[in-house]
Parts: sequence; structure tokens; C-alpha cells
Amino acid sequence: MGKINKKITIVVTGGGTGGHYYPAMSIIDGITSQFNKYFPNNTLKIYYIGSQYGLEKTLIQRTEISYSLLKIKGLARTLNAKSILNNILLPFKIISSMRKVNKIFNELNVDAVIGTGGYVTAIPGKIAIKKNIPLYLQEQNGYPGLTTRMLSKKAKIIFYAYEEIKKYLSDDTNLIKSGNPTQDSIKKIKKSDAIVPFHLSKNKFTIFIFGGSQGSRNINNIFLQNIETIIKKYKVQFIWQTGINNYSEIKEKLGDKLSIFLTPYIYNMSEAYSSADLIVARAGALTIAEIKKMQVPSLLIPLPSAAANHQLINAKSLEKIGAATILEEKNLNSDNLISAIGTLINDKKKIDNMKNVLENNELLDSMNIISKSILTDLKNNRE
Repeated sequence: MGKINKKITIVVTGGGTGGHYYPAMSIIDGITSQFNKYFPNNTLKIYYIGSQYGLEKTLIQRTEISYSLLKIKGLARTLNAKSILNNILLPFKIISSMRKVNKIFNELNVDAVIGTGGYVTAIPGKIAIKKNIPLYLQEQNGYPGLTTRMLSKKAKIIFYAYEEIKKYLSDDTNLIKSGNPTQDSIKKIKKSDAIVPFHLSKNKFTIFIFGGSQGSRNINNIFLQNIETIIKKYKVQFIWQTGINNYSEIKEKLGDKLSIFLTPYIYNMSEAYSSADLIVARAGALTIAEIKKMQVPSLLIPLPSAAANHQLINAKSLEKIGAATILEEKNLNSDNLISAIGTLINDKKKIDNMKNVLENNELLDSMNIISKSILTDLKNNRE
């Protein structure tokens, strides 16, 4: 029996929203599945670091991954008592979190750190740099987030999805184009099977609404005003992920409707995507990646406050190939929403063309590109 030389410990960090958390989980899957090919005489330890205030607080408990959650979130930009208190306490939370991460790194003897963004990535990233631990970053958007920009000069590799990122990083940054990794568990299912948990008709045109993992108040409000009109006018049905914050309010105002499945959060996105004939959503990087993978036509409403308007850039990447229609929020009103949805529902040829474009669109094997690149680099550094 071969002797095991050493446990290799990799810290994966990233969260706050699904757009940072799910790529982290995908990379963990990739690293785990590929590890023995590169390190046959070693064992792997994965440790996740997230935020107590992010979506990961609930989701990470559903996994078997060892983890810690930090009391850290970004600087609040709104003026109210809660935001002001957060900003006053932020320096103390940063110091406390740095001590906690330092302790974790010392106890685990960390060999590498992989960050997928969000404020929580900054502290493990900074400590990795200070301790000369290899740091790898995965950036989802064309405009790199604050954490990526802050850590980029010392990162060994930055994996990216959009060419625009090169405008914002120094020329000597080691970049590898990977696309955005999606959950390996998200797979196409036959619609008649996928739609069963939603208690909807397998024969009706189905629209899946979601405003990202946390929901969108503006998208929720405009649909609350118009969803019954759209159902009556176009004979359609809806799967509607509201986000946790708006769910109770919408449920109270809407009541129970036969043609609407209302939920704060969907854990099995395979079923929701596979049930949908049309998606209405924001244009976060992960949403775009999942739309491409699941090959569903979309009406995209980019978040206008996204840094450097990167959601509009994301959306245009799909519009450009004929796979999506964009409705900018500055034009979002009842008439334009009903018209945009109606145009797509009534134009079967356009919907079919959108599907065909997505089916023929070549996707990068993001999870494998990232995991193999990191493991190769780690192996080369240890030889």
C-alpha cells in the first residue's frame, strides 16, 4: 500500500450572492474530481470561507464541506441607522475576521487559496498573499469586482469570462479565459417531468422569473402589477422566485393563483430551467452562464446600478448572438413589459431561433479549465 505523503489543503472563498457562491462550489467539485490525477499520493482537504450575511449561510449547511463564516460585509452606501452602524462597526469586524482567518490558515497549514469574489474573499486573499500562499481568482464579469482589482497583482492566475476585463487589469496579470463555471448538478430534464414539483401544466407556455439569488424588488413590483393581465392575455403560467425579502409581501397581495408557482428560493434550478419556455431575469454573469448551458430564450432586465453597467454588457453578449431580448430598466413599465413578453410568446419562430442559437453556441468547459489549471500550477510548484 502506497504511503500518503501529505494532506493538501485548499481554501475556497467567495460569497454574498449566488453569483459568487455557486462558482465556488463548482470549482470545489472540479478540484475534488480531478485531484487524484495530479496528486495520486496525497489527500485533499477543502475548506470554505464565506460570510454570515450572505446566501451561503443557508446553502453551505446543505453540503458536507468544512467551513467558517465571517462577520463581514461591504461598506453600506445608503443613509439609515442600520447602514451607519454597519459602517462604524466595519473596521472592528475586519480586524476580528482577519484574526479568525489567520487562525484557520495556521491550523490547516493552507497550500492554496481560490477566490470567486464578494467582500468575503478580500481577507483570505490578503492573508494568502502575506503568507506567500498561491492565490487564484475567478472573476465572473467584464468589469472586475473590487476584490479582484485589489488582489489581482499578486494572484497567480485570474480566470475570466469576458474580454473587457483586460481594460482594467495590468498587462502582466496572468489571465486564463475560462468562462463562468456553473453547477454540475444543473442539467436539462424533460419538461413534463421537470414541471411536476411546481404543480403547473406541462402543456402551457411557462415563464420563469427571477431577479438573481436574492430577488429584485423592481422586477417583483412590475410583475405584481401585471402578472394577472399577462396570464389572461397570453394564456401562460409562471414560476416566480421572489427572493426571501419580498416573498411574504407578494404572497399576501397575490394570494393563491393556479397559474403561478411562487417561491422565495429554488434549490433545484434544473427543474425550473427545464420547465421554462422563457426566462425573465437580471443579467448577472452566473445567470448568463446558466441560460447558455440550459439553452432557454430570455428577456433580460440588467441591473442599472451594477458597476460599470456590467450587467448590460453581459446581456448584450446574448442579444448579439440572437439568444435574448433586452429591456433596460429605464424603459421598464407595464406597457413595455407586456409588449416585450407578448412579442416573444406570439413569435414562435423567434423563440425557436433563440433556442437553436443557444444549442449551437459552443461553451467553454469552465469547471475543468479552472480546476486543471490550478492543479497543474500547484503540481509544478511542488516539483
